[in-house]
Amino acid sequence: MPKELLSELMGRVGSLTAEEKVHLATFLMERASPTLSPTRSEVTEDVTGQDVKRLRHRQHLDWLKAHQTEYAEQYVALDGDRLVGHGSTLREAAEAARQQGIREPFLVYVFSPDSVPFGGW
Repeated sequence: MPKELLSELMGRVGSLTAEEKVHLATFLMERASPTLSPTRSEVTEDVTGQDVKRLRHRQHLDWLKAHQTEYAEQYVALDGDRLVGHGSTLREAAEAARQQGIREPFLVYVFSPDSVPFGGW
């Protein structure tokens, strides 16, 4: 590939959103070495830093809002906006995520929309 084309492509990446950069990075890593390709969460952490952390946090919250009733009173494991495991225990949710190759899922208990929060005494 001519250096000019590579320079142009790298310059154009600056106009992409954080989410688009993650998609592009994942695409490029998969094409570069399919057997050594990192998980999406690894690419997210290494490529774009704080912007992607904020994006992933937003994806987690949006997913929880959309699926709270469906997964109420269960533990869920998320990778961005994707459910990668769930179960009645934290261990079950984490194990299901690991079986899909996700090493560091976002793990959380989903409270029922009808539950009353308890703040302690």
